[in-house]
Amino acid sequence: MRLGWVFIKSLVYKSGLLRLSVIGIVDFLLIMPSLASAFVIHHNPSKKEDRIMAIAQDYFFVYLGGYDNVTGSKRWRIERRRKSDGSLSNSFGRDGVLVDDVSSGDDFVTALAIEPPYLYVAGFAGSSWMIKKLTLNDGAADADFGIEGSLILDFKGLPLGVEVLGDRLYLFGSESLGRDEFWRIERRHQKTGILDENFAQGGVLKVNPTPGSGERLVSICVHDQEITLYGSQRQESRQLNRWRLEKRDLSSGLLIDEFGYRETPGMVVSEFFGQPAGMICRGESVVLIGSRQNENASFWKMESRLRKSGHLDQWYGSERGFFYGSGFTRDYPLALAGDDDRLYVTGVDQRPGDARWLTIKMSLATGQLDVKFGDDGFNYANPSDAFDSPQAAVVDENYLYLAGWDSINGDSAWRFEKRDKSSGASVKKFPLLTKPASRIRFPRVYSSLVSLAFDPPFVGETGYQIQRSSNGLNYDFFVATVPVPLSSQRSVSWVDTNVTAGTTYWYQITPFYDNSYDLILGKSAIATAETLR
Repeated sequence: MRLGWVFIKSLVYKSGLLRLSVIGIVDFLLIMPSLASAFVIHHNPSKKEDRIMAIAQDYFFVYLGGYDNVTGSKRWRIERRRKSDGSLSNSFGRDGVLVDDVSSGDDFVTALAIEPPYLYVAGFAGSSWMIKKLTLNDGAADADFGIEGSLILDFKGLPLGVEVLGDRLYLFGSESLGRDEFWRIERRHQKTGILDENFAQGGVLKVNPTPGSGERLVSICVHDQEITLYGSQRQESRQLNRWRLEKRDLSSGLLIDEFGYRETPGMVVSEFFGQPAGMICRGESVVLIGSRQNENASFWKMESRLRKSGHLDQWYGSERGFFYGSGFTRDYPLALAGDDDRLYVTGVDQRPGDARWLTIKMSLATGQLDVKFGDDGFNYANPSDAFDSPQAAVVDENYLYLAGWDSINGDSAWRFEKRDKSSGASVKKFPLLTKPASRIRFPRVYSSLVSLAFDPPFVGETGYQIQRSSNGLNYDFFVATVPVPLSSQRSVSWVDTNVTAGTTYWYQITPFYDNSYDLILGKSAIATAETLR
């Protein structure tokens, strides 16, 4: 998914007749900065173990996936929350929440992916893989995908990721066969969920790094006709894992011999023991994060390798990569997020009897720590005096969003934080204030377009988001954005050319602050327009 602005550069009018009905006045709700409490959502659905496992974002919302134990066993739980204040979006699911007992066993969401207008959700159904395709507007299942919006895959294993690239869907993780575990990737048509038989063996790529259990495929990158895989390889004699990086042909699934080293063509296997956590592909490099273990402790470890050869490119200014850890406890990274030039890595920093959230910010090009982020580049949070763990992270133009859980009195609960990208400081909440109304006007309605105009409030907003509904109930949350006019102009106009003759449409307008759409202001009242037949 690509974030960006959409502007109307030219308008074309056609002759026609006007048929118009206006309902109400536009009442703008404005969000203004204040010194309110920090932006932290602590939510405990049950008095048992409840955890966030995955996060995804679009222009206006953050989607959180995981599980709760309200029914006595783990069940899927997905929440949609506004970026502006963390509140639940009531139009999604039931009051902003979707819960689903997808099997008679323990079920939990492990991955989320967005390709508007859909949300893809992957996770456990008992001990089998399951994937759902939902509409972003309301969370309803897409009936054209699988069986009524769902696919349950007939094997045992752990799904760890889902990616949507073009019209294809990649689902990956591990498959269990007795005491042996395989890396598994499936490529499916994103519209129907049917396997793409032009990928590997009938749409499925299976890799068995070594005989044994505990091997995980944690991340993939698809580029041109190649696919890069990053996961763990088991050494049964010591019951420990090593990092393993592979590059394969996208069609055949075969290893590409030019990648790796002479003794291991097509792959790179680390010489140390450790657990892989994530990978991000940028330009000519792939950045790997994970842990390095010894008998007494584990350390954060990050390195960058050349995407073409797999060789170290001396990222972080050191041949051996970046390390962090006390040397006495189990410290390990869990998730990463990146923008054009920065990398944000979050994980666990342990102390005796306690575990803290730790996030670091680094240059994507050099690996140098940003000392202005947190305390000399290290940003800590310690929600409780027990085990607290972040699990997922995303960034937009201005903010970093972290999701995971905290543990209080033996009970783990959902935790969601919003932080400033520059400093790492927790962002303050923004209360809603009202503004006197402006009236929507429709000077023209034709069979092929609706021309909308309204008076801007001019109270510091930086743009206006247009929403539209074809039934008066469910609104497309992103139709278009319109920039603020010059102060000398008395009105704002926009033309909707994606209309059908003889159809009634409902419109509402939302002003916002800053170009990231993060500070969304309340929606206006509604106006309707019926196009000419």
